Amino acid sequence: MKTLKTLTLVAIFSFLTSFSSLADECKIIDGGCWNTLKGGEKVLTLKTFQSGQAAAYLQASINDNTLSDLFTRNRYELPDKTTYKDVIDYLDKLYSFPINRNIELSKGMLLSAIYLADNDTNDRIGLLREFRENHEIPTSGKLQKIIDVNHLILKVQDGRDIEVTLPRISNAEISPEIKADALSIIQALLTKVGYDDKVCDEPNTNISLVYPLDFLDDEGRWRADIKIQGSKICLDGTPISLSELGISSNKFSLALFLLGNGVLKINGKNDPKWSQDVKFGAIFYDVWENNEGKPKELVKAILTSGSR
Repeated sequence: MKTLKTLTLVAIFSFLTSFSSLADECKIIDGGCWNTLKGGEKVLTLKTFQSGQAAAYLQASINDNTLSDLFTRNRYELPDKTTYKDVIDYLDKLYSFPINRNIELSKGMLLSAIYLADNDTNDRIGLLREFRENHEIPTSGKLQKIIDVNHLILKVQDGRDIEVTLPRISNAEISPEIKADALSIIQALLTKVGYDDKVCDEPNTNISLVYPLDFLDDEGRWRADIKIQGSKICLDGTPISLSELGISSNKFSLALFLLGNGVLKINGKNDPKWSQDVKFGAIFYDVWENNEGKPKELVKAILTSGSR
């Protein structure tokens, strides 16, 4: 049951028309609704979900947002030999527990994809705990506190404070001087970047969270790359265009930026269950090997500013 690669308006209309009576009865497709369905209705529900997911993926790619960036991974993709029965059996078991019946189908399908791929138990158990509490996967936020060069506290879109660790970034074997530089860079990038000259009046960068490898680390903390959004940075009370300091994009990766400027190192630890295509993170190694020890203009500006 592969994810649909192409989708026509006729196919969408056909699925949604046949699904309309169920949609009228169940305003939210969660475990309570799922448990009222018969076998054929469950298959139709899964097909409809696949169609909507494929359409959302296509729309996201057209609009060039996070689904089409360097770390694109289709989290709903299922192994080649997966059948509808495999998915239905998992969802039936998930929703047999009353505590799980408020979990929406979109989240249940994500859990089923992780379970059926057998690639990360930490993610599935951790996400299940989050979904039971009606939490969303964090996708945006503001910096609250820097704990370490690869460990932050963010206030995310639903108002929670969460711990986030950066993927592939290690603080091992770096000198106190380099660590101090890295902390200054992180502080500046996550508090002083914005889109207009008000960046000096309204500090605190808008950031988005992307999950290139897994969702949670071994200690249950969110493990996400942080995408910094903005075109200007406030240094010494003056807004400066990032393009003048070597940053051509209005959204760039904090992890890759730190590695690319040689202030931190690769963390090569992998979950043994990860599939081969995500084990090595070649893009990280390429950035590290090609840019180690080559500071860019933005780093120089931050480290020489009086606001450090």
